[in-house]
Amino acid sequence: MNSIDQYQFDEIQRPFYDWERQLINLRCKVSDIDIANSRNSMSEDGKKQISILIHEYIHFLQNFSTSWGACVFTDFSLALMKIAVSSALSKEVLESPLSMPNLKNSMLIDGLNLRKAVVDRINKCNNSQEHENGILVKLSIINSNEKCKIITNGKITVELGGKVIREHMAYLGTQLFLKKTDEEIHDYNEKNDSFTSNGIGFSKQPEYWVLYEYLYHLNLFSSLAKGVFYLTQQCLITLNPELALLRFMNWLQKNKAKFRGKPDFVNVIEDWLKTGKEALSFKGDFTKSVMHCESVLKLTMKYINENHIYLFTHNIIEYSLKNIQNTHGGKFLFMPSDDFTNVNYWKNKISHFGTGIVRYLDNTLIHGTAEHCTKMHDSFNFLVSCSLVLEKILNNKQAICPFLEDLPICRASFKEHENCYMNPFSMIQHDSSGQECLFVNGIILLGMVGRVKFGIK
Repeated sequence: MNSIDQYQFDEIQRPFYDWERQLINLRCKVSDIDIANSRNSMSEDGKKQISILIHEYIHFLQNFSTSWGACVFTDFSLALMKIAVSSALSKEVLESPLSMPNLKNSMLIDGLNLRKAVVDRINKCNNSQEHENGILVKLSIINSNEKCKIITNGKITVELGGKVIREHMAYLGTQLFLKKTDEEIHDYNEKNDSFTSNGIGFSKQPEYWVLYEYLYHLNLFSSLAKGVFYLTQQCLITLNPELALLRFMNWLQKNKAKFRGKPDFVNVIEDWLKTGKEALSFKGDFTKSVMHCESVLKLTMKYINENHIYLFTHNIIEYSLKNIQNTHGGKFLFMPSDDFTNVNYWKNKISHFGTGIVRYLDNTLIHGTAEHCTKMHDSFNFLVSCSLVLEKILNNKQAICPFLEDLPICRASFKEHENCYMNPFSMIQHDSSGQECLFVNGIILLGMVGRVKFGIK
């Protein structure tokens, strides 16, 4: 996804991972993947389906098991808490779509500004520009500033930022599972319709291929796919992944002449990580990430008995904190020696860390240990309900409860009431406690009961 704010439920037909709501949507049945079964053999269609889950699940782990991701989602949680707490300061009526200059509630403004700041952080250095009349040439670095590297091939110009880092890691993780060689990945990239415009390859969606192809055409390294996966993983153990990649690219340029005999790219990354600056950067950012998570976790503990929103955010932040402490900020989340081709490796990873909400064609559930599923079920449902309620308020979308068809997990006895379609915000009349209705639960948790007035589109 280009941006978490571009997510629309009408795109439900394709597999995706929704950053803000921690929802993985798959276009297969539970039995097609069968996470609970440890058998290593799978049909070709089964491999295809689990490869899609692997891609999206790597994104999930980027959020909840790296120094960068843990801070991002802790701030998401803090933003939702501020928005919810704002109702205690003022019951001012909010006209949708919200106009920031017209708001008077300082806590609400802080919460909305923090959410925007987090979105901006996710989308930092993610710009790309297609050149319809450009001529395809060899990829080259055309600009370098204090923020990131910029690469072009004449058909497209790309910033090497967080989006490139996250998508390369997820994409290459899937290719490694499918046992693709470096050459096979390059050939696939060149012929992939998704990356082609007007019959010319390498013209679209550069976040999946641009870094890999730049390094591939240097023709200096072996085991490139695994090395680039490892590189992007190591970038995410810092608080500014785009700056880590910038430092690596600068280091590579200075040391390029030293690489002879096509060394293993993983070993090249290890050499870079041993440099003093990288060791200090990792240690400092890991410590900052842990301290930030702990500080917000302490806030949730102070008010945990006052509102369920503190309990749910507490569980989510505690989950992130535990993961980054156990993986050292994501440094040991994946190891170069791991067998990515073994389907049980990925099933065990999913069972060990657990998931957010996974929507199959025939069921919607959470994977993981019994403890994870029990503890995190309501917390991840809270994320979905609160974020969808907030989306409707921000974008003046009053009609149709998303839990009816888009994400059909409603179990309310009054499901499909007229107002479920016309105005789900009014369903609080049928479930004042939010015990049955997920959408009403989100309204209550965000403190939006009776506060929203929708404008005319």
